[in-house]
Amino acid sequence: MIQNNTIPADIPELEQTVISKAGELDSLRQQTFETAAPSGVYSSKALTRIVKEVNKLLPLFDEEPVAELTEDVDGPMPVELVRVLSMINAAASDAGMEEHTFELADVVSDDELSLVTGKVNALSKSGEFKSFLRSPQKEELVADTTEQEEVSPEDNEAETDIKEEDVDNLFMQRM
Repeated sequence: MIQNNTIPADIPELEQTVISKAGELDSLRQQTFETAAPSGVYSSKALTRIVKEVNKLLPLFDEEPVAELTEDVDGPMPVELVRVLSMINAAASDAGMEEHTFELADVVSDDELSLVTGKVNALSKSGEFKSFLRSPQKEELVADTTEQEEVSPEDNEAETDIKEEDVDNLFMQRM
């Protein structure tokens, strides 16, 4: 049996397109969190406390720790902090632990940030929450979230013409 180890000519072009689209997706995510970032006055002390608490939970999400925030912020909350707080808040909601959820847009000072810090701390100590995060996600939950997503005309324009099977073939050939 003879194996053909040559890569079709269009594979590098397809790979470059996939990499480009992934970069565009990362950029859109970044913009989303920048838009969602509440703006306020946060002391370095309050930011240090919240970062310490979220970093306790991030290994359960297979996420790297957030870097320490050592300066006061007068303006938008740091984007990385917004991203992880949004993720933790969504997980608390999915776990049915509504008493530990919060409105990120309302966090505009150290007072509200301290309340969120307390909620994140409670989640980090909750066996129920940790069990929820460690359990495999149920297909029902995934199906529910996909049904709720609506595609806007702008989203349709951002989609690529790359077929899923082309991407699968690309990855299979790389192995």
